[in-house]
Amino acid sequence: MKNILLIGCGHMGGSLMSGWSKSMNYTISVIDKKKYAILKKRNRNKKIKFFKSIDDINNQNNLDYIIFATRPLELTNVFKELKNVNFNKKIYCNKCNSWQKNRNF
Repeated sequence: MKNILLIGCGHMGGSLMSGWSKSMNYTISVIDKKKYAILKKRNRNKKIKFFKSIDDINNQNNLDYIIFATRPLELTNVFKELKNVNFNKKIYCNKCNSWQKNRNF
């Protein structure tokens, strides 16, 4: 069974979470500071774990996939929070939304 960490659970992240939760092949953990309480309440019957911070996840080394489903403006803060996570042997994907072609980073 693969362990997925989904960072951000807005429209796009919520769709990913909903689809993956129907599969028995994944263990899903979700980090969303703003929507933590709402998500936990709405999805209490599903096998999804919700967290406010990466620090709340007990065994971070068991993560196989890390999916970033946040707005580009939030990525700097997300990466600061993840500074102690070992990214070796993990697959990560950036699914940032609201990206503008003419935006300078």
